[in-house]
Amino acid sequence: MLVSCAKNPYEVEDAFYKCLVNKYAEKNIDLDVELQKFEKYLIGEQILESMSGVAYKMLFNKMIEDNESLYVDIERFEKLTKIEPVHLYSNNCLNNLDSSIIKKSKYYELNDAFKKSTDVLGELMADSLRVISNTIISGIDYEHSFYKARVLLGVLYISQIENIISVNLPDKKVKNSICEECAIMIIEVDSLNNISIFKDVFSIEKLDLYATDFVLENAPNYKMKIKGYKNASMSLLFEIISLLKQVIFDIKDNKAIEIFDLSYNELDKDLKGIIDELYPQEIDF
Repeated sequence: MLVSCAKNPYEVEDAFYKCLVNKYAEKNIDLDVELQKFEKYLIGEQILESMSGVAYKMLFNKMIEDNESLYVDIERFEKLTKIEPVHLYSNNCLNNLDSSIIKKSKYYELNDAFKKSTDVLGELMADSLRVISNTIISGIDYEHSFYKARVLLGVLYISQIENIISVNLPDKKVKNSICEECAIMIIEVDSLNNISIFKDVFSIEKLDLYATDFVLENAPNYKMKIKGYKNASMSLLFEIISLLKQVIFDIKDNKAIEIFDLSYNELDKDLKGIIDELYPQEIDF
């Protein structure tokens, strides 16, 4: 991947990409090499049509719009997941740039539009995200390494979520289908981003406590389903998925300490398997 030369419309994007490269380098990971491997893989899997900016723009829209699975072999590209999404981009990367340069960038224009949309709607909706991005970022812009990296890392993040919620994995579907006596908790998120279970409205904090009690009372025969209606916030849906994942992990961790006097992460594969059978990660989306 190429980064544009100095004194160009992409000085902000250059600075961000340089930061990304450095962050991965601190973990002894060559970001350019790993992204090129992942790009080649996605093209081979027909998830990404080509290396062109237009193809990347199409993939971005696929991530936002489609219900199709973006499942990829995460283990093959685990190096790219060493940094959590929340830590990928920092405004500190722009400390050496003049504010006038920053404000003229497409990155600034994009995020300013996101902020204005959020101020009006109270949340950045998927439709708004798509329309704003497609209006400001062109296929040519996606030729830049920073925008390509954002899409590629975004695919990995979404695929991690899909691994959690067992989308399009046949063996998981078989397992779920025979769980006829499972207790089922359905979490609904409506178009106004209200969270409800059996018509009762929940805050995120209340959902945490409810989900914990639900798993403890019904393990191992339980299933949690998340149903997002049209225009439900993608970020809220991801937050709920992450919360449920953390609830199950915390319960596993406590049980591991109770039984083995070790944290879950300290257990070997066989002992983890024992705990996993007690508290399976049954989350559907």
